[in-house]
Amino acid sequence: MDPESEKYEEIQFQPLLDEVSDEEANLPPSKSSRCRISWKRFTIFQTLLILVYTTIYYICSSHPNRPQESPAFGFVPAMTSVPQHLKAFAKHGNHHSPYSQPPSESTSQAWSALLSGGNMRISPSELTPYNATSVSLADGTGYLAKTGFYHELHCLYKLKTHLYPEHYYANASRDYMDEEREHLEHCIEWIRTAAICRGDTTLTLFEWVGDRLETKYPIPHMCYVEDELLSWSRKAGRMVDIDEEGILVGPSGNGGSNLRGDG
Repeated sequence: MDPESEKYEEIQFQPLLDEVSDEEANLPPSKSSRCRISWKRFTIFQTLLILVYTTIYYICSSHPNRPQESPAFGFVPAMTSVPQHLKAFAKHGNHHSPYSQPPSESTSQAWSALLSGGNMRISPSELTPYNATSVSLADGTGYLAKTGFYHELHCLYKLKTHLYPEHYYANASRDYMDEEREHLEHCIEWIRTAAICRGDTTLTLFEWVGDRLETKYPIPHMCYVEDELLSWSRKAGRMVDIDEEGILVGPSGNGGSNLRGDG
């Protein structure tokens, strides 16, 4: 066979690249092959991770017991109806607030209006999620209730009146004032508990006024719009006048009148 024929035959029978010999098959995988496998596994892992995070986010955002909608965190109809806004607190707001003035007819009217929307009607279906009971309304339409902030306003008014005992309690007996003292302790503890419960973390800052260290409040708080919040129960047709005779089912099951309680 001439040299050219031998050369052609050698090329013709050279194994193809994908035909691997037994010896080559037993060799360890190359570095590039290992990289391809590692990258494939990494991609699969990342994809699964994204799916897990997406599923968790969906469950958390649609769960019926999240704080925004759970009865344990507030009365849903009020929470979803009253808008919020940023509000800066005035350091010396008491100088012009109608609620922070000495006893007068205008001061009494201001507090009366502030507290007027506290007692309200809730339906049986609205009370059911709380697994609790309340005093029934005599007309059978629901139950008597009050949102938490009205209780706190009541307690603040009680403290306010004791700043001027000569006006509000001039003729009160010693026994009555002893009861009032217990009521005040209840109110102080209630307001303390409510303040820590809500835990407003808005920062209070400081400044020097001459050589005195004083607080300042340039950072606004996130608040419910005051007028909307205070008028909500009135607008919703929920207000209940507990001083009206026969409005409530009394302790004996008959129509009851307002009894003095702890607010």
